Amino acid sequence: MKSYDAYSASVSGSGTIDSSYLTAFDVHGFDVPTLVWGNYKTLAAEYLTIGTPVQDKSKCWRVKEDNFEGSLMLDFAGSFFTGNLGVRFVSVTTHSNAFSGRTYWDGTQNVTEYSSVNDNSRYFRALPSLNLNFELTDTLKLRAGAERLSTR
Repeated sequence: MKSYDAYSASVSGSGTIDSSYLTAFDVHGFDVPTLVWGNYKTLAAEYLTIGTPVQDKSKCWRVKEDNFEGSLMLDFAGSFFTGNLGVRFVSVTTHSNAFSGRTYWDGTQNVTEYSSVNDNSRYFRALPSLNLNFELTDTLKLRAGAERLSTR
């Protein structure tokens, strides 16, 4: 299964950062001003107010796939040839989920309403194959093969 969930949160903060949270350093060999480094997690905890994360439904989705396969093969031979005949069966079912948004003006502001969108898709394929080997001489063989493939 593949999925993506997006969350966003409001962030606010103000003030001057206390210099005890920062470390100054120079880059040797380069003519640049002194640089400053601070631990983001420490600074964020001290100076920022982070709101509760809210799911952004416009960016969320899930896809699940069920794959089933099976095959049959028959070998055969004659006086100057050998070969096989086969068939591979493939069944794939895909389940998709996401949200569809509709935005409208309610008289004072834009309002977006989301509704769940679900879709299922299924396909089944029978993929035949044939392989033949002909012994033309004791040292010369002719090989031929044909098959139907399914790629994604």
